[in-house]
Amino acid sequence: MKLSSLKYTLAAGLMLAFGLTTTGCNNTARGAVGGAGVGGVVGGVIGRATGNTARGAIIGAAVGGTAGAIIGRQMDKQAGELDDELENADVTPIPGEDGETAGIAIRFDNALLFDLGQATLRSGVRADLTDLASSLRNYPDHDAVIVGHASTDGSAATNMSLSERRAAAVEDFLVGQGVSAVRLQAYGRGENEPLAGIPGESPENRRVEIAIYPSESYRQSLQ
Repeated sequence: MKLSSLKYTLAAGLMLAFGLTTTGCNNTARGAVGGAGVGGVVGGVIGRATGNTARGAIIGAAVGGTAGAIIGRQMDKQAGELDDELENADVTPIPGEDGETAGIAIRFDNALLFDLGQATLRSGVRADLTDLASSLRNYPDHDAVIVGHASTDGSAATNMSLSERRAAAVEDFLVGQGVSAVRLQAYGRGENEPLAGIPGESPENRRVEIAIYPSESYRQSLQ
């Protein structure tokens, strides 16, 4: 997407997000409409335009100038630590408009997290999620959005429900590890956001993505 289009989408997303939060509506999101909630709503709006709700949350929280540079250094440090610690996930720093790292995108393959058709976390991946929870506790000014995805196998309704329950399972695990629920929000996107260039039925689309971005209160404190 061209930068000008992205800026327009962001502006529209922020206006819609304000309307949603003032009326108490958060669509298919699970979590508080406060803290991570605002970023999650913006992420949902932008995600529908960019095809990626997790990265939309990062875009919605991006800031520039001195604040962006401070946040960028912190995000780079956290991303490096997570890349070393998480054995079963892809960790990608996401740049903002000024090139500074605005947030971190983490992707888990559902086959590693869950048994087929289930929403109970497998024991083998709990170590990674425990390390993720530790990282979030160590960076209390960073919030996270958790997004469940599915392939096009099966019905759209079943896939949506399963993706929501899987995102919620990850959120609940992180909360159980001491991460404040106010900092988290879980979304299910079903089969609506396939990976770029990947057929909808591909197993690669069965995944959970996590976006880490600076909290609204932290961004405001830096400006």
